Amino acid sequence: MNVLSRNKVLVTGIALILLTNIIVIGGAMYNRSGEPDAVVVLNERELPMYNWYQQENSGLSLRLNWHGYAYDTYDTRHWLDRGKLKELGFELVASDDREVVRQNARKQLPRPAWVVLEFDGAAYQEMLQNAEKKYLEEQRLYSHEPDSETQKARLHDAEQNYQWIKNSDSRLYVVDAGRNPEQLRQRYPDRAHYIIAAGVVRLDYDYYGKDRDMITGYISEVSVANIHVPLEQRAVFDSLPDIHYIVDGSGYSRSFKPRYQVKLAYGRRYEPWIESVEKSSE
Repeated sequence: MNVLSRNKVLVTGIALILLTNIIVIGGAMYNRSGEPDAVVVLNERELPMYNWYQQENSGLSLRLNWHGYAYDTYDTRHWLDRGKLKELGFELVASDDREVVRQNARKQLPRPAWVVLEFDGAAYQEMLQNAEKKYLEEQRLYSHEPDSETQKARLHDAEQNYQWIKNSDSRLYVVDAGRNPEQLRQRYPDRAHYIIAAGVVRLDYDYYGKDRDMITGYISEVSVANIHVPLEQRAVFDSLPDIHYIVDGSGYSRSFKPRYQVKLAYGRRYEPWIESVEKSSE
């Protein structure tokens, strides 16, 4: 390759990098123009630091922590039913042959969709109430069998789960999905408690469903799950005390007190950015 050819390749490469940066910066500027679609104040429960345990001075991001993925304790099937799946574009067969249903589910490609993330709403309260009921029931049972190690362990697990959901677990739950973000926003107008974001829905076959042939759906991803922390906000995170966990007898971390809160905004492209960060007062 002669000098002229090398220079041509170099110029082309530089031009491509510049064009890419212009597109990225332009997209970010467009996203932040006008009024945000949503502004939600979250904390470490919903936005844990990505690789917080690594002592690094390089780039820092926060990971969006939400419920509604496969095998999550939160069950999306009460709203992500056959009707909703068809609405999202899935082609479902009606058959008494379970194998036919299963194979149909396996062949279906994932579908892009707009998802609704509810913050500290009915879905979270239901999970919290169920955990509390379980804890109180295990307390009642233990009072009748105070010498039972099995019952003692069940009570311990129920208490740990209740405390985790109450104090440390994410309060973001996917509660709806659709093909039109504007229609979803009309349905969920509270911009301080409902986030609309791009996501992906997948089909699964539930072997343990009531009918043993149940088709189920789940959210496999929400776009922009890792949110960059601007350099001017790094000082808040760098000054945080070490995270405090309540550790059970097995050494498994179960609960912690959030150390910071973040004002997170979603713009015209339904993509997030950090407006402000401060230490948590909880």
